[in-house]
Amino acid sequence: MWKKIALPVVLALLLGLALTGIALASESEDTPLPPEMRRGVGQIAALGESQITLRDLRQELVTLEVDEDTVFKSTSGEPASFADLETGQWLAVAAVAGEGVSRLARLVILLPEDYQPPKPWVLWLRGRVEQVDALNGSFDLQPRRGEELTLVVDADTRFQGQVDSLEGLTDGMLAEAAILRLEDGTFLALAVRTHSPLVWHAGTISGVDPAAGSIILETRRGDVITITATDETRFRSRGGWVQAVEDLEVGMLILVGADETADGQYQARLVLVGRPHRP
Repeated sequence: MWKKIALPVVLALLLGLALTGIALASESEDTPLPPEMRRGVGQIAALGESQITLRDLRQELVTLEVDEDTVFKSTSGEPASFADLETGQWLAVAAVAGEGVSRLARLVILLPEDYQPPKPWVLWLRGRVEQVDALNGSFDLQPRRGEELTLVVDADTRFQGQVDSLEGLTDGMLAEAAILRLEDGTFLALAVRTHSPLVWHAGTISGVDPAAGSIILETRRGDVITITATDETRFRSRGGWVQAVEDLEVGMLILVGADETADGQYQARLVLVGRPHRP
């Protein structure tokens, strides 16, 4: 009879097997798992020919390749095989980088049938806002990798950044959300921090007003743009010799990532600075 196993025990089991060594190359050669090995837990979303697609605890899809050197075990240490895997099953895996975006599984542990991931669990997820449903109190968040998630909000959800409520969200906004997975499988957004995609401008500084925090930028096409720096603006330069607007000089080459306000103004979020042109 399978026994319930907590997540820390699963990870400790993986670590223990790594330290004791498992025959990866052949049955007669004990080879410890290499230090670059990544370990984790996930649920099988799909099975292909010599391939496992897992949904990890962050709800992201991870592709694992298997080969003749992949070791399959049960939690009791009994040998297992790829043929024992089924969609929906939970696995603990140790893998190294493979070709492309996939990873090569070196150790696969089949977890008990009654294994349950830790609940509730909280994670931070970044992505693009899609399909805001103010009537039902939800919105979709599309991460860079993985499937789109529907997040619900309640009266305690905190909004930070450009909006202060669900109604302020618009499709295409970039957002970070602290998410709690509830017992019924839905995802509750505890906090949402939003910002729009940056608008980038590159060119030469033609004027600086430190008192107003403004930078006048002339682009290669001859356009003149005024950009305002705030206390949250970050400056980056080789050697760190530019830390604020006061350090900027006419003639410097800069690349600015800015937020465009509702009235068409630009507020700098990031300023990358090059050396001034020298005659």
